[in-house]
Amino acid sequence: MAVPPGGRVELGVTTSAVVTRLGPTGIVEWGLVAGALFLGVSVPITLFDENVLFSYHPSAMAMSFGSLMPLGVFVTLKARSLPPGHAKLNLMWTHAGAQVLASACALGGFVAITANKAISGKKHFVTAHASLGLLTLFLTFFSLCLGALNFQRLGLLRLVPERFRHSVKWAHRRCGAVALVTAGVTILSAVDHPAVEKLSGPFLRGAWKLAVVGVGAGVVKMGTRPGGSGEGKKGRAEDGTNKTVRNNGVER
Repeated sequence: MAVPPGGRVELGVTTSAVVTRLGPTGIVEWGLVAGALFLGVSVPITLFDENVLFSYHPSAMAMSFGSLMPLGVFVTLKARSLPPGHAKLNLMWTHAGAQVLASACALGGFVAITANKAISGKKHFVTAHASLGLLTLFLTFFSLCLGALNFQRLGLLRLVPERFRHSVKWAHRRCGAVALVTAGVTILSAVDHPAVEKLSGPFLRGAWKLAVVGVGAGVVKMGTRPGGSGEGKKGRAEDGTNKTVRNNGVER
């Protein structure tokens, strides 16, 4: 196949086709996207106060686990309907970017609540919410590291023996799935916290709970539908290509 200098070759997918496949369809997918956007916007608007250290925690966690992470998962689940090629590769990088931003927000939220408790002289990790949150944070970063191994361009895939690459992908997805579940439970356990109740009414808190359930149901539905698990050929990297051929630095 001839490749023009500096050019790229798409494998049978037009931009319009990508946009069409990526858009949400049906009440479940729309519920996931709408719920994630609602959590990521409404929680910070309602609870954030730059002069209150505690407020950084729920705001950052809502943007992380309530919005960026599920939207990143949505992108990768939709991308699995595309054939291998640059379009799919770009969407997988979008997924990776969203998860990195989500992890950064989660780390910021963790630092904020840890510092707030230290300043207040309170003990750490003595509640179910705190313990679940710590577990979720660990799973998130572990899944992020496993996901990074799957990208050929990062150069880490060569460190994994061929026979273990499928297991790395499997572990990345299952770890991420468990992180989303524990994140949802953790968020639900904090919605009626006294500090949250002071700044939000029962209707808004009820809407937050409904959004968390909607996001969770959407991820589960999309991930368990036929072909949704995306367990492609054994050992395939997450970059959306079966085999990478380079021509003057261009993948095709």
